[in-house]
Amino acid sequence: MGFLDLGRGNTSDAMVFVEAANPGQKPVTLSSVGFILPFQSKVFLRQPQGTVRIPCELAPESSCQIWIGAREMAALLRSHGLSGKLKVVGFYADQVGRTHKSKPFEVDADFGSPRC
Repeated sequence: MGFLDLGRGNTSDAMVFVEAANPGQKPVTLSSVGFILPFQSKVFLRQPQGTVRIPCELAPESSCQIWIGAREMAALLRSHGLSGKLKVVGFYADQVGRTHKSKPFEVDADFGSPRC
């Protein structure tokens, strides 16, 4: 399982993407998706937008992607008491208990807030 990390733009409709890729020869069932915040707390995305619905079976040599709006992501971070620019990690968990993580990437918890 691999990741292509993050994609985002600088427009009002900026999005944060996390992609999972299965380079293996067996299917993998993804059971949850979310972000690991600073101090190692996890936030699970219950109904993320994306190319699949979680849980899903990811076939060999295929990939899937979820996304969340940058404003929604910033609001999620602020709801956890975070502010400013910080590093988060995207993750998918599979049904056998493994967690597959992205490289850390920077997001701005103040994006779209009234004080910006």
